[in-house]
Amino acid sequence: MITQRQIRLVYDLANDRISAETFVREFGAAEPRDKIAPAILETALIEKNAADVAHGLAVGFKLGFSAEYTKLLSNLFELDWHCSHEDIISALDELRDSELVDLFYKATRVIPPYLDFDENRALAVKAIWALGNLGTDKARTKLKEISQSEHPRLKAVALEQLRR
Repeated sequence: MITQRQIRLVYDLANDRISAETFVREFGAAEPRDKIAPAILETALIEKNAADVAHGLAVGFKLGFSAEYTKLLSNLFELDWHCSHEDIISALDELRDSELVDLFYKATRVIPPYLDFDENRALAVKAIWALGNLGTDKARTKLKEISQSEHPRLKAVALEQLRR
């Protein structure tokens, strides 16, 4: 679990009140800059700490994501004790890993209970964009499948991605 002081630093970093260099220096992590977010996320996973999942993602969005995140983020996506599924899909989208096609496709089909109200299906839309960004044959096949959806928003976004 990260400390209250570290949480304040995460918020300052996320809101551009401090630089990445200041954050890294003051956060006090033994890890190099590119290992801070994975360390936060790994601890959050072990402790089932939903707030620290959000904190780790915030740090990752500011300091960057690397392929090292793929398995960790994929594992976190599968869990239902946090509310960061959309951000996880966005983070994975940044990695452009063609091995994530099935996970992105799954994200178009699942609705975590805390997102049950969302008729616009923001999680699914982000996953459809991620599939479109991959541009692989397998991703296009999944987009074609989604374009046959009965949900008008998903159908429209999938068709838009296929036209890109």
